[in-house]
Amino acid sequence: MFKIVYNGVKKKLYVLLFILYFCLPCLPLYAQQGISITDLYQLELAGRQVLVLEDRAGKLSIEDIQKPENQALFKSYHKNIFTKPPSNHTTWFKITVANHTSEDVWVNLASVTPWYIDFYARDTEAGKYILKAQTGMMRPSKNKQYPANNFWLPLVEEGRQGFQTFYISVKSERTIELPIYIGTLHALHKQNTQRDFIVAGFMGIMLITFFYNISLYAVVKDKIYLIYSIHLCLVSFGTAYLNSYSFLHWLSFVPFQFWQTYLYVWVPISSVCICLFALSYLELKRNLPAFYYAVVGLMILHGIVFPCLNIFFFRVVHLSIPYQLVSLMTYVICLLAGFILHFRKNKNASYYILGWSFVIFGVFMYLFTVNGFLPLNIITENGLIFGITSEVVLFSFALGDRVNQIRKQNDRLVKEQNALLERKVNERTLELKELNHTKDKLFAIIGHDLKSPIHSLKSLLDLLANQNITIEEFMQFSQNLKNGVEHIHFTLNNLLQWANSQMQGIEVNPQKIDLQLLAQENVELFEEIALKKQLTLSNEILPAQCAWADEDQINLVLRNLISNALKFTPSGGKITLQSRQDSTKNALVVSIKDTGKGIAPEYIAQLFKAHQTTYGTAGEKGTGLGLSLCQDFIVRNAGTLWVESTVGSGSTFYFALPTTLSPMLTI
Repeated sequence: MFKIVYNGVKKKLYVLLFILYFCLPCLPLYAQQGISITDLYQLELAGRQVLVLEDRAGKLSIEDIQKPENQALFKSYHKNIFTKPPSNHTTWFKITVANHTSEDVWVNLASVTPWYIDFYARDTEAGKYILKAQTGMMRPSKNKQYPANNFWLPLVEEGRQGFQTFYISVKSERTIELPIYIGTLHALHKQNTQRDFIVAGFMGIMLITFFYNISLYAVVKDKIYLIYSIHLCLVSFGTAYLNSYSFLHWLSFVPFQFWQTYLYVWVPISSVCICLFALSYLELKRNLPAFYYAVVGLMILHGIVFPCLNIFFFRVVHLSIPYQLVSLMTYVICLLAGFILHFRKNKNASYYILGWSFVIFGVFMYLFTVNGFLPLNIITENGLIFGITSEVVLFSFALGDRVNQIRKQNDRLVKEQNALLERKVNERTLELKELNHTKDKLFAIIGHDLKSPIHSLKSLLDLLANQNITIEEFMQFSQNLKNGVEHIHFTLNNLLQWANSQMQGIEVNPQKIDLQLLAQENVELFEEIALKKQLTLSNEILPAQCAWADEDQINLVLRNLISNALKFTPSGGKITLQSRQDSTKNALVVSIKDTGKGIAPEYIAQLFKAHQTTYGTAGEKGTGLGLSLCQDFIVRNAGTLWVESTVGSGSTFYFALPTTLSPMLTI
């Protein structure tokens, strides 16, 4: 029984194999018999209904194509839209169409990527296929068979019966995405009108956004608006170009073939703008230095390397894949930088990644549609337009918000500048008040402190000249006369030095000076005054104690400090000059110590102001300029001046001078 069943199955299997052997070769012919157009508004996307042959050598003629061995090489395409990576190959399409309408049937090669298109139809009189049209992006527009954006070719005239077969060869060095639509002119125009509305709306939005950002740039003067405006302009023309609305023909001063042959001279400009926008909008140099240098490097590749390679070394076909990889890397790095900054709570980054997400979504929708993963419809076909439009609108809001941020920042800066200006005005007002006070003080000094001694001297000399006193009587007043002249000289010298310093006319002439010798000269100068007040004035500065400074200015400092010590030390007191080396600061510290009445802490801060003066223990009155001059001269000589004092015990004034030539002294 099992043997009978086995034999029955075996016979049926032979019959099935026999049928498959003879019928399978006919199935493709039956499946690919042709496209029937039965309605005026019927539009067929014929990607899966045409046969394709890849001519790798690019040498097959229409006669070669007719040979049986080449006819056997035609294969059905597996996607609705034909795609091919960049190459020098020629692709042949075999299209079989039957027209059952009252109008001619045309084919629309709806893409701008084909450079060369050769169209062949059968001539019934000659009985063979002949070249009917030569068109494509690298050929003149006048070669087009119909004045449309894409390449429309006539297939079957009205009234012709049966299926007609046509051959189209396509060649391009670019990546080819080629939807093939077949239908009457009514159907093709309906589709084209729909596309016109979408592209026109897109261009309108882009145009409005462009002028909006240009206006913002004119007002705000922020370069990011100019960069984004250029980007808008380029992406508008680029997207329209991909949708078969080429504006390159308008640039008649440049041969159209240039734009195609040197594609990577002008296309990367858009990528450069994308990089510049990311650098500026995300502030990558400050926020993400590593990403900053990466984006700058990619920008150099786009803006310099690829154009040079395209001009001097490589054709478009060789650069297409590398350029696509670098572009992909650019978008990934910019988007990654946006995500990192978003997680760091950067508000600009949130707008950035959201805007780019729309673009990337549109790009993927376009790629999935082209590769047959999504059905072709008005949404998927224009996914790139919708994504870019969403990105543009979002970035426009973001850049508008940036204006508000700039306005707030400017308001804050104005307030800070006003506060700073007000503070400077107040400081200047105080300076002017102080100068007025000093001016009044100077007039008082000149009018009283100098006038009185000079008047006494003049009166005494008049008495002597008129012989109203004798020489002996004049000599009795000589000591007072000498003291008066010394006071006038000291006061006048301080006045002249102070006035000169206020006019910034003092020059520092540093030299190596011996402080012990300089101090001794001043001690001897004041010995008589010290004896008169019964004070001990001693110079305990060790010999060869040297510093780098201006000798005349330090001499005036010593003279004023010793004079003040004598003035404020009561009879029986002591004034001592000492010095010590400060090796940590390479300085010589000189001190003038007295056993006077001391200075209250609240008055110490006022000591070095120009108009501060008090009376000495014997009623001595100064000009109020001495300590101010001392402070000024010590600072000019790269030193410091300070005081330590205890009320009732005395005061010690210190000044430190450099023991080596300070750079400050050589300016």
